[in-house]
Amino acid sequence: MYDEDLMSTASPLEWLVTVTKTNRAPTVNITSPGEGETFVEGSWVEFEAEAHDPDVEDRSGLLVEWYEGDTWLGKGGTFSLRNLRPGTHEITAVVTDGGELSSEATVSIGVREKGEEPGFSAAVAALSVLAASWALATVDRRGRR
Repeated sequence: MYDEDLMSTASPLEWLVTVTKTNRAPTVNITSPGEGETFVEGSWVEFEAEAHDPDVEDRSGLLVEWYEGDTWLGKGGTFSLRNLRPGTHEITAVVTDGGELSSEATVSIGVREKGEEPGFSAAVAALSVLAASWALATVDRRGRR
């Protein structure tokens, strides 16, 4: 060992190092469904989230849970659901690490009533007009086909 004058010292220098491990909160990002996406009542909705813990590379200790308000919907990075009622739904993914710290992300989606798809009525009306026109074209002036 050397002192500040770069002279050799007979006694070693002592250092006291204190290492404090801190637990930082994990993060979560909802990757699916997209914000504002709309689904038909009764259809499957696929939920997917990416979770990250800045303290560890191994993400196996992270727990992702899904909620609508206080209602628990499911757990895991991905899951599917098909019993959402028509209306707007605020879905929240909550990630918790082994140190009990958590964070959340929310997505708003819409569910419309089951029934006719948008534009279906117009297509049926157009086909009806086409069929009526064809039927009239095949009738001659005396009312015979």
